[in-house]
This record gives sequence, structure tokens and C-alpha cells, in this order.
Amino acid sequence: MQDVGLVFGDAKAVLGKLQQALVQKQVDGYLSDRRACPHCGRPRAFKGHHPLRFRTAFGDIDFRSPRWRRCRCEQTREATFCPLSELLTVHTAPELTYLQAKWAAQVSFAAVGALLHDVLPVDQGLRPETIRRHVLDTAERLEAQLGPEQFAYDGGSQREIEASPEPAAPTTVGLDGGYIRGRDRLPGANGCFEVIAGKSIPEEGAAKVFAFVHRIDRKPKRRLRSVLESQGILPRQHITFLCDGGDTVRELGAFVHPRSEHILDWFHVAMRIEQLLQTARGWQGSEKEHLLKGIKRVKWFLWHGNVIRADETLYDLLEEINGVREQDRHAGRPPSVVLRKLDRALDEFATYVDNNAGAIVNYGERYRCGERISTGFVESAVNQVISKRFVKKQQMRWTPRGAHLLLQVRTQVLNDELRGSFERWYAGFGARDQVPLAA
Repeated sequence: MQDVGLVFGDAKAVLGKLQQALVQKQVDGYLSDRRACPHCGRPRAFKGHHPLRFRTAFGDIDFRSPRWRRCRCEQTREATFCPLSELLTVHTAPELTYLQAKWAAQVSFAAVGALLHDVLPVDQGLRPETIRRHVLDTAERLEAQLGPEQFAYDGGSQREIEASPEPAAPTTVGLDGGYIRGRDRLPGANGCFEVIAGKSIPEEGAAKVFAFVHRIDRKPKRRLRSVLESQGILPRQHITFLCDGGDTVRELGAFVHPRSEHILDWFHVAMRIEQLLQTARGWQGSEKEHLLKGIKRVKWFLWHGNVIRADETLYDLLEEINGVREQDRHAGRPPSVVLRKLDRALDEFATYVDNNAGAIVNYGERYRCGERISTGFVESAVNQVISKRFVKKQQMRWTPRGAHLLLQVRTQVLNDELRGSFERWYAGFGARDQVPLAA
């Protein structure tokens, strides 16, 4: 059975020879058509040539690139020029660049090189560093497509908004943060930097993800707005933003859409309250049950969107803890470590609630109506966008800029948009894939 049909070695050799002949014929035809002067029709004089290598998905093509003299009737300052510079603006074929970017968004650069070497007759000079450089160049080009950053985005004047089409069903956007191990570790830091990831889920249509490194990205709102526009967002359409209440993600969704609602994620609220309960359970004082009951009351008030009563209960608990600590001090008893930790945690949670008071809603009512109250779907998006490619188990360390650029390519691949970007850059890219071969 192993002798039936072509094997990889034979197939790659055939493809390589075929590509060499095809490219050489196309280059010869291109040079023949442009040898004559467009003004007088006389052939341009030949000055010399230099070697040129063109990388394709079916092997590297080496040929001689000529240099011609300008005709006297051409009114230009350059005495000579290289005609192939107009045809081969870059020395890597778009198909090969596309394959590198698509696979590098999912596996390591070394694995991409090994995969391409196994199935295609690419040259052995295609090393991981070369692939990394090509992928980052693609990401730079994707970044250049984004428009300028704006403080706020609106739907136009009120008359234009009212004249706009009827909006579709509401869209939910979840925002969360993750961390990537950095290459450089600053003094006093843990060596990681923050990445903001999100997912936009319309009621109709496919969901899309986005991500960026907050430290270096200068156009985060434009990036989010572009995702919404690609999903056909309308001026009168309602958007619900869900986030964990952090300063970074809370400010991102502000003023991105005129009709938006910002909700604090209930999962993060409940998680913080559970941490408070765990800390309080470690205290052995006589007021322990009263303290636990008070924290549960805070949770009940927040579940029903009653921020005022939750604040009052929190500050009452802080006063009671301070009173118990003062009594211990006067009685000469050693200070309680649990109460000190609980006092600090309650104070931080009260600040957290105050900062996000406008985003706390009646979660119970939304839950009964079947509406989203948690960013559980964003946790899976963070795992999909960040963890599967930047996982710590691979012992990889990243620069913020390199991680940010690779994230843009990865989100394009996950959103099935990378091929569309290449089709905009290169007219006719992939068009021959749709043409059936003749028998």
C-alpha cells in the first residue's frame, strides 16, 4: 500500500518544479510587456541584474531581476529602475503570509514552521524567527486599518437617529482581564502584564472576540467600536456591557454607543462576598454569627440592587469591628489578625461598591426575566483568546508589544476575518480557489 500514489516527497518535488516554471513564465511575460518605452516604443537599454528570491507556499523561487535604463523621452530624475519592484512589492507571497499568520495565531512559531515543512515544499530557510517577523508585519497592517481614537461615539443628530432603521435585538458585550507572563520583570512586580479581552454576543448572528494589552494600546475604544460595527450595530440598538468593575474595563465601554447599559458582573460581586464570609468564619469571637448575618444582608441588598442599604450595612459592620478591636485594646488582649484582615477587606469592598454604584442593578429581576447577569461567557473567551496561545505551561515570555500584535491576528482568526483582510489588501486573493479546474 505504501507504493500506491504519490508520497509527500514526490508531491512536494512536483509542486516545487511546477511553481518554479509558472513563476518564471509569469515574470518573463511581465518583463516582456514592459520592456518598451510607453512614449516612443523603443526597448529600454539593459544595465545589469541582481539575484532575487521570492518565497511562496510551494518553494522559494530564485531568478535574476534586471535593471533597465530610462528612455530619454521619459521625464524622470531616475536614470535606471528595477521593473520587478512594481510587481513584487514584497518578497513573500500573500498565500504563504496568510498561512503563517493563521497557524501562528494558534500554535507556536516553531510548530508552524514544522507543519509547513511537512506538507508543503517550502524552503528550509523558513525559520521560526522569520515566521514571527512576517506575522508581526501582518499584525502591524491590521493595526493600521483601525481609524483614529475618539473620546465618544454617537449615532449622529437626533433626527438621523430617529430616521435610522429599526434596531435588531439587544447585544451583550462582556469585558474581563487576564495576565500574560512578561519577558522583563520590573522591581517589585510579578513579571506579568494585563490583557483586556472581551466578547460581543448579538441575539442574531455570530459572536466576536477582541483583546488588547492595556499598557500600550492607544485605541481601545476604536477597537471595540469596530467589532460592534462589523456586527451591524445600529444607532438605536441597545447594548449591555458586563464587566468586573475594574477601572480599566469600566472606562472602556463608556461613550462607545449612545444607547448602552453598564452592569456590574454579579459573579465578581458574589465572589468578593464569599471571600468576606470565609474570612469572618475564621474569627472565634462572640459576635461571629451577627457578623456573618450582616455580610449576608449586604449580599441580599446588592442582589436586589439596593446600593444605599448595602452601603449602610457595610459601614455599620466596619463600626462594629472597630468597636470590638478597641475593646480588645483596652482589655490588653492581643489584636485579632482575623479582624484586621476583615476590616481591610470590608473597607475595600465598600469602596468597590461605591465606585460601581451606577452599574449595580436588580439582579434578581434580571435573572427571573432570563437576562444575563454574569460574565461567565467572557471567562471562556479569556481562556480561548489568551490562555490557549499564551499559556504559562509553554514557558513563554512576551513583550507587551509582541503579545498585543499577536492577539490582533489571533482574534481575526477566531472571528474568521483574517482571510477577508487579505482579500482587501490583495485584489483577487483566493479568487482562483473558487474556479473549477478543467477536466
